[in-house]
Amino acid sequence: MGLAACGGKSTPKTSGPGIPSTVTLSPAVATVTRGQTIQFSGSVLDANQANVSNQTISFKSSNTSVLQISSGGLACAGTWDSLTVPVVCTPGPVGTATVTAVSGTLTSSPATVSVHDRVDKVVVSPSNPACISSGHTLQFSARALDPNGNDITSTVGQFQWNSNQGQVVSVDATGTATAAAPGLAGVFASVNTVVSNPISFSTCPVLSISLHTNDAKTAFAIDNAASQQLQADVIDTNGLPLTNAATYLTLIPVNEAVGSTSGGSETFQANTPGTTPIFAACTPPSCNIGVDPNSNKTLSPVYSNVVMATVNGNNITTAFVASLSGTSLLPVDTGNFTAGTAITLPHTPNSMLLSSDGLKGYLGSANGLMIFDITTSTVGTATNLVGTALAVSADDSKVAVFNSDKNLLYVVSASSASALQFPVSGVTAAAFSPDGYKLYAVAGSTLYTYSPFVAFQTQTLSAPANDAAFLTSSALGFLAGGAPSATIGRFTCDRNDQIAVSVPLPAAPQRVASLPAGNGVVLVDNTSIDVVSATVSNNNAVCPPAATASLVKTTNFNIGSFKPRQLLVTPDGTQAFVISDSASVLAYNFASNTTKAIPLAGGAKPTTAGLTLDSAQLWVGGSDNALHLIDLKQLQDIKQVSVSFTPDLVGVRPH
Repeated sequence: MGLAACGGKSTPKTSGPGIPSTVTLSPAVATVTRGQTIQFSGSVLDANQANVSNQTISFKSSNTSVLQISSGGLACAGTWDSLTVPVVCTPGPVGTATVTAVSGTLTSSPATVSVHDRVDKVVVSPSNPACISSGHTLQFSARALDPNGNDITSTVGQFQWNSNQGQVVSVDATGTATAAAPGLAGVFASVNTVVSNPISFSTCPVLSISLHTNDAKTAFAIDNAASQQLQADVIDTNGLPLTNAATYLTLIPVNEAVGSTSGGSETFQANTPGTTPIFAACTPPSCNIGVDPNSNKTLSPVYSNVVMATVNGNNITTAFVASLSGTSLLPVDTGNFTAGTAITLPHTPNSMLLSSDGLKGYLGSANGLMIFDITTSTVGTATNLVGTALAVSADDSKVAVFNSDKNLLYVVSASSASALQFPVSGVTAAAFSPDGYKLYAVAGSTLYTYSPFVAFQTQTLSAPANDAAFLTSSALGFLAGGAPSATIGRFTCDRNDQIAVSVPLPAAPQRVASLPAGNGVVLVDNTSIDVVSATVSNNNAVCPPAATASLVKTTNFNIGSFKPRQLLVTPDGTQAFVISDSASVLAYNFASNTTKAIPLAGGAKPTTAGLTLDSAQLWVGGSDNALHLIDLKQLQDIKQVSVSFTPDLVGVRPH
């Protein structure tokens, strides 16, 4: 009895790794034309959903007069001449059948197959729907027509639905479209490889954006390292609020070093003392995205008002100086007024720009674009980018370089030093819109426009232009000139760069700069400074918006004629400074409408200059081989730092 108890039979496992548990069948739903074929396949899986090999699978049809399936899973919409070696499929009647895959005792879930006459066309309704606000739905329906135009929808089974812009709209299996990001898309229905014409679908575009703090203010001051919550009120073209606006908008601090925002957030994080304008942009490809599949129409960017953010404290930073005839790049501490160790450049520079985040410098040269890593004090050269550095975008992603020998404009990717190049000639100045949507490059009576979303354009102006600048909000681009004794503003959103405003001025302007608060621009000619106000409203259309501009005031510097080289506006928007061939730095106070000529110590002539972000200091290169500090409260040259060369190029690191 003891021996018998120790013997006995073990119980076989019925589940686990390697033991068949289920059979799957693909496709799960199918539609096929009479006389055509479709391949089915099956898999045997264990309880862990792993394939079990060496399993025999057979296939069954519930209606063999409509659909017959071979042992290998090839189904005929009709009847086969052989189920083991199928060659000829003879059409059968219209109808439906279910197919199952079988392996041993296991049977798959059934797949429904619709057998129908040949589909010649799929038509979707509604064919021209009005825009749908984000989060709302629209029901589409589809019809299938045979070659004679007969409606065979009832026999074809389930339609497949898709959109070409999943960010804009999603469409489920029933044809219910759910609007998502503002933009344009095409919606398609298909059955048995026949695809409908695209239906233009629009998630209602953004019409207007109002940016403010939670307590409805458009200016605030916080301590360094603190944060400020902002709110963007967005209205679409249906007049409805966009409740998830932060998902689609881009919040842009123009002086990126002062503070930053993260994607999908409306929180401003203070990084360093100073002042920066902040605006919100609905800019493709994250907002107002896509292309109308029928008209090739594209949506355009929409911009908010500007909020002024001030981070309290003094901005202690570094001023960098270089010479047009040497290879030294010298740092000067703006706090203790001392020069540091010179950095040897590989080539003699002809221009210098600093990125708004304070991490990179770009120096043009006859040997290539020198890229200065400020944090490591190292310099590399992109030898394929010979020319003058003209502009760097506010987000520091692009640099504009003009090669006068080859007549090429380079738009350089700052991260890779790769570049697009465009044939141009005579470019003297350039500016990026703060959101990076457009670049203006001026060359006398020609305006060149680059945008990653629009073909490169050339516009003929009615008068020479000398400079370009965009409103702080990016909504308008202004030229110093472009019309006789005037400034003209063009719509940034408009792909054809149509003129939005033209403001007559007392004389032909030479330089233009934006007012930080976003309410206009300031221009300087050979004797005077002009303040031009500008407003943009999106109450009537997405693009172009309504725009107005007017000359607010003209103030003469009362020093005779001069040739301006630079026009600088303090980050807080209280003062403007002109660097020219005059022996003095020319200052203008916006509030008091007063001017002042500030002489440099020792009678030196100014070369170029840069401002600190706290609007407290102006650092000016002098012909006396010194860097001069203009205190912006006293409006006096209070300190000079000697250098071993003429500081032709001056740049103040944003932090």
